[in-house]
Amino acid sequence: MSAEPKESISNASASIADMDLTPWDVLSSRELAKLLGVSIQVLANWRIRDRGPVPAPAECFRGNRTYYPVFEIEAWQRGVEPWEVLSEWLRKRFIFKLPLETEDRTWRAIEQLQDTGVYPLKHRPRRPIPFPQIGTNF
Repeated sequence: MSAEPKESISNASASIADMDLTPWDVLSSRELAKLLGVSIQVLANWRIRDRGPVPAPAECFRGNRTYYPVFEIEAWQRGVEPWEVLSEWLRKRFIFKLPLETEDRTWRAIEQLQDTGVYPLKHRPRRPIPFPQIGTNF
């Protein structure tokens, strides 16, 4: 039985912003545990019980390390959908012809930024972290 430390979780939002990461960067479980002020075991328990932030798929990285996309951490902290975190981040930094009001448009914009290499990842995945399938055109 592990209670979520509310104070350290709210402080983590400010800490993530201070790290100058893109939302699709990832943090290792060790980095996230330190940021949230919990142990790695607490993160493992949350992961098993589907309570904490959603980790990146294990096949994307080498070894048995667990990584968490920043947008998943922020979405979990704020209680919103992951694409909303990404959409907000994009709106603050870029001007788009079409507003990023839908999940499909947001994922398409992220995909384009990653393809152009505008924002390199902090931890290089072995395979790209999969985003949801995009059905409509941007």
